[in-house]
Amino acid sequence: MSDPTTTLLRAARVALREQDFPKAIEALEQLVAHANATGDTEAETRHLSSLALLYNRLGMSDEALDYLNRALSLARANNDRTSEGGLLGNIGNIQRELGNYDAATASLNQALVVAQEIGDMRGRGIWLSNLALVHDEINQPEKAADMHAQSVKIARDMRDERGLAQRLGNMGSTLMSMGQILQALDHLHEAVSIYRRLGDDPALILWLTVMGNIYADLGEVVQGASRKEGYFVQALSQYREALRIVRHSGDPITEAGVLAGMGNVYGNLGNYTDAITSFADAMKLYRENGLDDEIPSLQHSIDLAKRLREAAGG
Repeated sequence: MSDPTTTLLRAARVALREQDFPKAIEALEQLVAHANATGDTEAETRHLSSLALLYNRLGMSDEALDYLNRALSLARANNDRTSEGGLLGNIGNIQRELGNYDAATASLNQALVVAQEIGDMRGRGIWLSNLALVHDEINQPEKAADMHAQSVKIARDMRDERGLAQRLGNMGSTLMSMGQILQALDHLHEAVSIYRRLGDDPALILWLTVMGNIYADLGEVVQGASRKEGYFVQALSQYREALRIVRHSGDPITEAGVLAGMGNVYGNLGNYTDAITSFADAMKLYRENGLDDEIPSLQHSIDLAKRLREAAGG
């Protein structure tokens, strides 16, 4: 007689590929039951963890935590430290998503201890990064920055480019919340250079737009005409690259947001004709996609740019 686990694993994979989640859950539950009946606690731990991740994907956090805790008990009984660390980290991540920050911190700290004890450098970097996000969310940016810095170093040491880019972005966000804008930009520029190498267009669009917004804000508050112009030119550079990529990817809402940002920068540079064009293009995209609430503010910007152009003799 063939091993039923092969058939059940295949059924679970097919169901997940087809997004038939009830069938996937049924197959995984049968795998858990079979592993339990045969005393294969290692397999039972894996299948419980898979069920937990699926339930979390479906937004059923309580069920996910229940399965993770069951798996954690088995991992500890088997002295499976690697699984223990991963399960603790996943529990911590779900608790953070739920806003249960004390519980999240407790689980993530335990995962970090396990990673340190077994020499799991990759896990250590992940859990430090996730703990930093907890501290970000409870407004403890100094603690977050220290943990982000440690996780960045680990990603560099491991030559994990994608992990490094993600952590540099997180570090940049934390530094911005601390008012350390220029240091934040250094981290974001490095993250963007990595995402370019990876060809990760969604991440590029996000961070290029963020940097465009930061440079535009700096241009509005800094003293001195030449410094203002320098920051506005930098803003346009980021926006233009983001615009080129987003037009290729076909996301009209994001494209409209980038165009609106460009319009503001053109206006601040006194280039009112390009400002009007950018605002009008953004307005057209919003209207075509049913976002009429965005129209009045853009029309106001167009009207203002026209008045300023007339006053300047344009």
